[in-house]
Amino acid sequence: SGCGLEGDQMTDFHEVMEVVYTAIKTLPEPVSADIRQRGDVIPAVIYTMDSAEFTRTAVASVAPVHVRMRFDCLHDSRIEAEDLATAVLAKLTTSNLIVAIESNTTDLFRRGADIEPVYLTSSVYVITCEGL
Repeated sequence: SGCGLEGDQMTDFHEVMEVVYTAIKTLPEPVSADIRQRGDVIPAVIYTMDSAEFTRTAVASVAPVHVRMRFDCLHDSRIEAEDLATAVLAKLTTSNLIVAIESNTTDLFRRGADIEPVYLTSSVYVITCEGL
């Protein structure tokens, strides 16, 4: 069942990104892949595929495939950023995805144009897929 889709095998990374989006898109905050889509809107969730580790034989890739995904949760305060990260985890764990946390960090994020500080909680999860 691929990365948790019933009766459906993941065939490429695009599908993994779509399945993750489906799992978290019902959050009230804007969700986007790779870059923030809505200008300077805070709060926001940005998710990125960091890497994929394959189990290989001499002729093919076999299950499982471990896809490392990073979820950056931006908010106005440290507590709100951490709460948003908790909400992302809740969405992921109630989906059909097989998810394990690898790391979680919270930091103050400042760009030159930001007048107010933005807090960033980054969580890295490993999603296990049967094959890609």
